[in-house]
Amino acid sequence: MLVFDLEGDRLLAVEAEVSGGGVRVRRAVQADRPPSAADDPGTIGRWIRGVLDDSSFRAKTAIFSVSRGEALIKRLEAPAATLSPAERHEMIRLQMARQASLTSADSVIDYVSMGEAGDDGAVSAAAMPAERVAWRREVAKAAGLKLAGIRLRSAGVRALLRRAQHDRGSTLVIAPGLGSLELLVIVGGRLVFSRSIDAPLPTTTEKRAIEHFAERVAVEASRTWVSYRVSPEGEEVERLVVLGAEPMARVLADAASERLELPGEVVTPGDLLDADGDIAPGVLTASIPLAGLLLCGAMKIPVLDFANPTAAPDTTAKLRQAVLAGVFALIVLTGAGYFFAQQKLDDERRALAAVRTAHDKAQGRYVEAQLAGARIGHMRAWTDRSIDWAGHLARVVSLMPPATESVLTKVGVECSHAVDFKSGAQLNDQAAWTSREGVAFAISGRVRQRDYAQAYRERLLETGLYAVESQGPEVEDRFAFQIVTGEATPDPPKPDAEDKTAEQPAKDASGGADTNEGGPG
Repeated sequence: MLVFDLEGDRLLAVEAEVSGGGVRVRRAVQADRPPSAADDPGTIGRWIRGVLDDSSFRAKTAIFSVSRGEALIKRLEAPAATLSPAERHEMIRLQMARQASLTSADSVIDYVSMGEAGDDGAVSAAAMPAERVAWRREVAKAAGLKLAGIRLRSAGVRALLRRAQHDRGSTLVIAPGLGSLELLVIVGGRLVFSRSIDAPLPTTTEKRAIEHFAERVAVEASRTWVSYRVSPEGEEVERLVVLGAEPMARVLADAASERLELPGEVVTPGDLLDADGDIAPGVLTASIPLAGLLLCGAMKIPVLDFANPTAAPDTTAKLRQAVLAGVFALIVLTGAGYFFAQQKLDDERRALAAVRTAHDKAQGRYVEAQLAGARIGHMRAWTDRSIDWAGHLARVVSLMPPATESVLTKVGVECSHAVDFKSGAQLNDQAAWTSREGVAFAISGRVRQRDYAQAYRERLLETGLYAVESQGPEVEDRFAFQIVTGEATPDPPKPDAEDKTAEQPAKDASGGADTNEGGPG
């Protein structure tokens, strides 16, 4: 399974699997978004696909991780004892829609039970702008990923701390990330308060940068502690825990512990998960909440999921079940009649299959005979005659003006041979296959006067063998002719076929036939 996070211009992708009650990180990569990616979901998705391919990621199903700052989260009292499931669902949606409308016209709303002892239906409800949910769906689609969920990172932190048994008592948890800092208050295994701050992990290991980051973390931890204490659920915080790799996590824990005057503890990635390969400490630190999201299902921890929000209860389920039971009874009653009718139908089908087999064999023999006749007709038409292009060339050259009046500068020859088939005829009808040949000469040269070129054209046409077409503009001292013929020999046509031979060059030049096979010779 792939879990990835995209905050600002920084991408974090983690490929992990759940095994033996724990989670193992197979691969993790961090990348900075190029300026060309802009904010277009299609462009960003294709860039993510490239990063995953370059890092040999194989997972096709993904969870999109988001920070606490992306969603509006409220604790709501929704008494399950006095409201039906449908009424309770609608009440939660109305309350969250009213509060979310201040920031977005349309929101995706999800909620989970708080699970408190003695609590009658308290829920943790969250809303995310619908356009941000749709944007993430389009990014995942462009990256070629099947989106399994859009979930808050805080749930992953809670799951890993529960597995490591670090969630006892009242604890302030600091979870650094590549793009933001998560601050959570966990009391007795329950997440009761959370904040997200735009404070990314330092990209350098210099002491001054780490100390500056630690000072800011300590200030935000103090603000979180104060905000929680004044909330209705506020109580004393017994300790603080920093998730991260040494030595940075120790510097953060010491700074926050000194400011809050609370005992500080560092929980390293090795205490929470297993990792393959050589993953940088900063990347592994930021990967902790993402990998923890995979444990939520196995540990039965409810998760807010904006890709799969809680649906309204199905109020027609009982009626639908009764209808289905009636349909099943009808199927059973009609089953016996259908069985005997099916047996009769099978007998008829076997008889029909035998007839079809005999028909197919006869059809096959007929087709083979047609194809054999077609091959013979095609072969005979193809070898029927051969045009004497060399004789034609000699004839064309012999008709040129005297050498004292003209110079031949270029001669080009292109022969064509095609076989025509009469449309609608039988394939094995030998008379339906006819041969058609042609030769075209590209002649160009110089003349003393334009009249010599015109006289040359007229002599060619008077033979009754050639069609002549000028190529390019007509100038005084040059000529360029395209000379086409379909006659087999340069001998003059017989008198009784004069009309037919006069039309033949134009026909061969345009290729007027029903079906053509072959090409340039």
